[in-house]
Amino acid sequence: PGRGIDVQEGATMAVSGCLLQGNTAAGIVVTDSSTELNLSATVVRGTTQEGEGGRGLDVGNGASAVVSDCLFESNTELGIVVGGGGTTMSLSATVVQGTLPDGEGEFGHPLQVGQGASAVVSSCLFKGNTAVGIRVGHPDTKVDLSATVVQGTMPDGQGRGGVGMQTGEGAQATGSGCLLGGNTEAGISVWDSNTRMDLSATVVKDTMPDAKGGVGVGAVVLQNASMFILDSLFVENTTGGVFVLDGGSVRLEKSAVRNTRKGGAGAGGHFQSFGDGVVSGEGMVELVATLVAGNGRSGVYFSSSSGSVSDSVIVDNEFYGLAMEECADQVEWEGKGNFILGNATAMPPDEAVEVTTSTGGMPVPPAPGMIEVAPDPVP
Repeated sequence: PGRGIDVQEGATMAVSGCLLQGNTAAGIVVTDSSTELNLSATVVRGTTQEGEGGRGLDVGNGASAVVSDCLFESNTELGIVVGGGGTTMSLSATVVQGTLPDGEGEFGHPLQVGQGASAVVSSCLFKGNTAVGIRVGHPDTKVDLSATVVQGTMPDGQGRGGVGMQTGEGAQATGSGCLLGGNTEAGISVWDSNTRMDLSATVVKDTMPDAKGGVGVGAVVLQNASMFILDSLFVENTTGGVFVLDGGSVRLEKSAVRNTRKGGAGAGGHFQSFGDGVVSGEGMVELVATLVAGNGRSGVYFSSSSGSVSDSVIVDNEFYGLAMEECADQVEWEGKGNFILGNATAMPPDEAVEVTTSTGGMPVPPAPGMIEVAPDPVP
């Protein structure tokens, strides 16, 4: 009831050059095994809730969709949702913007992929959405993202989130040639055991704290998740460039973490300004052939963590170049071809050193909160 288009029970449908506007519950629903939709050059706009839903496109229960050259705008709860084992979607050259929260002020994600579904996303723009730009969750869920922009994601009506991309609960994701800019709290968040994200040739910039001051980190990896970052740039984020916390692990290779701004997470005070390039708190970081420069606190900070730093340049950071708190014997860096120079420019002369194994208890910023998955796809 109220849906613009409903495709089910193994049907095949092609839609091109159409406008679906002002529908309720869902603009388009594609459901059941062997059901297929090919959608192109179409606008899906202003779908509203009818008790629940309000989604632009809902693909589930083993169906498949190919979507290209479309606009999803001002839909409710979710712009596009892909859910269920065997469910697949190819999304290309499409804009999803202005997705609105539900009646409780929650969600507003432009793209959610979960419950074992898979999606390939290329040359898309996700702009001005709510809570999470791209939400990937659950075991066996896979998303491949390329040449895509996620920009200006805002907190929901309860002041939570604004994350550019969040991957968790055992899902797998890759991102290549992307831009995540001007998001809130975190550009990228990867969390939970068995979750992995591989990121390459991507820029993450201008992440800002929420109105409560939280954090504005470029990427955060925590709760035993893992991430591989290659040929990427983290620049002018707030609080931290890359965070690795609570059992998370990251390999950062041939990349740069630059000009992280002070702010967020209790800013103020000598050791409360944050602004670190790379932070590991009870995590593991491998830093290889990477530039860490011009950050507002330390370049690289290990706290009760393990890892290594090799063939890297760490320069012009305001506090320590490399700091190790309660873990100096667990971090390999000496004789590894590093260049660490010109750091500690904002520290008192008697404390200004390039490398330290005791920071005096310099705190690790807190992790941002995780955003929950929206309800199951419309049946």
